[in-house]
Formats: sequence, C-alpha cells, structure tokens
Amino acid sequence: MRNVSKAYLAGLIVGDGHIEVGTNRIVITTSNAAYKQLVCDALRNLGFSPRTVFDRIGGNTWKISVYSKSFKNNLERDYGIPSGDKTLMDAPRVPDAEIVEFIAGLYDAEGWFELIHGKYFRIRFKVKSKALATFVFDKLCGFGFNAKMNEKDACFSVDLNRQPEIACFLHLFCLYHPRWAPLQLSLRQKA
Repeated sequence: MRNVSKAYLAGLIVGDGHIEVGTNRIVITTSNAAYKQLVCDALRNLGFSPRTVFDRIGGNTWKISVYSKSFKNNLERDYGIPSGDKTLMDAPRVPDAEIVEFIAGLYDAEGWFELIHGKYFRIRFKVKSKALATFVFDKLCGFGFNAKMNEKDACFSVDLNRQPEIACFLHLFCLYHPRWAPLQLSLRQKA
C-alpha cells in the first residue's frame, strides 16, 4: 500500500470516513488492526501524520485522523465530498484518470464478497446514497462489467455476479483490505 493515491483515500473516506464539520480533521474508521496500519502507512507516505484512537464504546473500531486544511479542501473541491453527513451527497466528482483508485477505496470501505451455493462468488457494494451507488454502477458498466443495482431497506447495492468478471474486477481494482485475501487466494488457486 506504499503507492496509495489521494483518490484511493478519497474513496475510502467517502465509504468509511468523514470530514468533521467546521474543522480540518479527516477521520477514517476501521475495525481491522492490520488495515489500520496499512492506512496509517499510506497517509505517512503522502506526508500526513495520522493519529489513531481505539474506540471500544463505538464498536471496537480504530479511528484514524489527520489534520490538513489543504487535504480537506482538496476532498471538498476536487471530489465533492461534503463535511459531515455524506448519505445525501451528490455523485462524487472524480477525474477519469483517478476513477479506478477512487472505486478501489470505496470497495475497501463498503464492499465485500460472498460465496453463493458454496461455489460462486459475488462482489457487493452497499450504501445509503443513491447518487453514490449510481456513480459506482455507471462506472462499472463503463468498464464493461455487467453490474446489477438494487434497492432494499433504504439502501442501494451494486452487485457483480458473473464469475469471469470477479477475476477481472480484482485485476482492475487494487484492493488492500484483508477481507479480500480469501477471494484473491481462491481465484489464484483456480487460475
């Protein structure tokens, strides 16, 4: 995760973070200690000094924070990430050259895989923001994926079900969260 871009971090912040209202504080949350270390290392490589706090009361999660007026302004101006509540945010503004990294950050935050009938994989992404789900759906379709978008219980999900697309997805999007390791290993063993 040495070469993680600001676009990846922007996607991660949209999914598992926020910009605090009225401050220059950016927070990313994770419950995985190994991933927390990867994110901290990536932030340090971009010149930030991350601080971490373990929150037992808030759900046994790590909160990683950085204070940076320029990064905050970059997230708001260049990506359209609002301070505070993001559930009603418009579709993010992401330059074409950064789409892949941004979506990888989103999937490391809000994505997961499932094994269906003990045989087939499905990759899912689920959020409350229809604009964000539509953004991901449109971008995946633009890359040639046969994505499906569904609404249930005031949430929007984007699914990939076709098995050849699962391997293509993992090849295109560099995912760092340890939860993807079993899927990546399984696909390598099948290849």
